[in-house]
Amino acid sequence: PAEGEGEGEGEGEGEGEGEGEGEGEGETVQGTEYTTGVAEDGVVCGATTCVETTDSCCVPLDPNGSPECAPAGTCTPFATFEVPCDGSEDCPASAECCRVGFQVACVQGGCAAEGDDKICVNTVECGVDSTCCTSDLLVAAGIDGGICQPAANNCAATLPPGS
Repeated sequence: PAEGEGEGEGEGEGEGEGEGEGEGEGETVQGTEYTTGVAEDGVVCGATTCVETTDSCCVPLDPNGSPECAPAGTCTPFATFEVPCDGSEDCPASAECCRVGFQVACVQGGCAAEGDDKICVNTVECGVDSTCCTSDLLVAAGIDGGICQPAANNCAATLPPGS
């Protein structure tokens, strides 16, 4: 072959291993301080209030739906979100209204004992160095409440990666 030209044959195999670590950052959602709520008997549910102690507000997951009152435990699974309380005034004595995972429930002994978030209708309910925060989603659904968060968060919450 001439200079600069070449012939060749070859075979090759390769193996590779790799390790990786990393943490993705979740999306930050900015809420607002909720100051307009009022502790009332019953659960504010859209344009009405569920006043029976055995009723819950069934909030539809479809943004075009309307929340409605129904007997506790009868909200349609996977189509509605059941809200039995919108503040601790709706719970038995010595219980608080808490967000427990993706549910709302009255928790005997209080939310902090279980590591849950307290549901509030205003910042006064949250205590020292905490703020009652809500989101556009809750307000649009007609829910009279928010979640107590550390005041230093300024009502910003970071969702886990992939949510």
